[in-house]
Amino acid sequence: MFRVDSADGIRKDRMRSYRDEIADAIAFDDADADDGFDDVSATGDFDEIVDERRDAERRFRISAALELFEDGPTNDERALALQRLGALKAEHRVVVHATRSKASRIRAAAVDALGRFALAADQAILETFTSDPSPSVRSAACRSLGNGGFDDSFDLVLEIAQDANETTWCREIALQAAAKLATDNNISVVLDVAQQLRSVITFASYTATLGYLRGDRARDMLESELKTLLHNPTDVRDASSVVVALRRHPISEHGIELFIQALDALPGARTKCCAVLYKHPDERAREPLERLLRDPGPKVVAGAVQALCALGIGTSMPHFRPFVERDDATAQRIIAALRGSSGADLLHHIALTGAVGLRVAALRALLRCDLHRGIETATALLQDSNPDVRLECYLILSTNSDDPDAYRTLAQHDPVPWINRRFQAESQERLTSSQ
Repeated sequence: MFRVDSADGIRKDRMRSYRDEIADAIAFDDADADDGFDDVSATGDFDEIVDERRDAERRFRISAALELFEDGPTNDERALALQRLGALKAEHRVVVHATRSKASRIRAAAVDALGRFALAADQAILETFTSDPSPSVRSAACRSLGNGGFDDSFDLVLEIAQDANETTWCREIALQAAAKLATDNNISVVLDVAQQLRSVITFASYTATLGYLRGDRARDMLESELKTLLHNPTDVRDASSVVVALRRHPISEHGIELFIQALDALPGARTKCCAVLYKHPDERAREPLERLLRDPGPKVVAGAVQALCALGIGTSMPHFRPFVERDDATAQRIIAALRGSSGADLLHHIALTGAVGLRVAALRALLRCDLHRGIETATALLQDSNPDVRLECYLILSTNSDDPDAYRTLAQHDPVPWINRRFQAESQERLTSSQ
């Protein structure tokens, strides 16, 4: 996986990987760390391949995190390792031991990670850390009590949220934790406290609290906030935070109408609105979604494509043609976004007619989206004039078809030398390893 030889090089490369991936490990709620779209799910026999790769990747990440925690030269790097272990719910003993560190940075990371395990035995430990001298550790303890679903800690975190002597950040985290732990009997209490603190806490924290609370009252309050923003847009982050919070509630008919309006009125929330309309497709959204295909932001365009896939691409097909005629970042992101039966149709179309780089990417995405459709498309393209496309077809069919050896043999006789040499070398390796 890493293209370095020295131990220092491996460690530096791992750190780069951690810095790229750590957002999901340190986010208060993982749903806030993405754009709201589910991962592309594999189907059919491909599930076993995906599971095997995921298991291998998990084992590697645990091993890398442990090494970084033991050998990391700074507390920041060791904290990143702890957060990764928490995200993976691995090495509980190591995480518990790290809560005893003298360094507040390490304690905070360990306490934060401990909440990911959600073990009843950890509740008392976490409650103890709400009185830690460090505000970052106290905040982490409140967050973990909420994330861990420790209902008995509701009164404690609500009290911290109302403590005027506590830091604002810690009060915000405690209030959100209380919202997560609230039951039908005390939802109104949290709502009242949230309204009392609205002038003290940030708007994003206020809306997040409403998002974690169950019930129509909290949802109606969020819809009211979104309606206000539609007529008086302010900070982009405000619109985004309301959409994220509303996404946690059952979406009402009125809410769908607001999300459709937001596609045009709130540019900063477009991607997240597309995510809602992907999960709750509504034909009224087709026209504004098609308009977003001309948006300058690749993420917005990809989000619109996904939402249109949920509607069934149908009449939207002409709008996609400009994207399959060029190989750029937007087109590649669209291919990565496609899913479902409608997505498979478009991927098949791109694999047959798109720009060369897109055709290869579309074949790979189609295999993930619909294994059998991917195999059929690869079979149809075995005689394609482009060697890159043929190579991808050989690779797909030599690992996923019913007769992989036949396709390996076919590849060894391809007229392009670098293709047949690749498969001849692979065949020789298998022969040597079997002797």
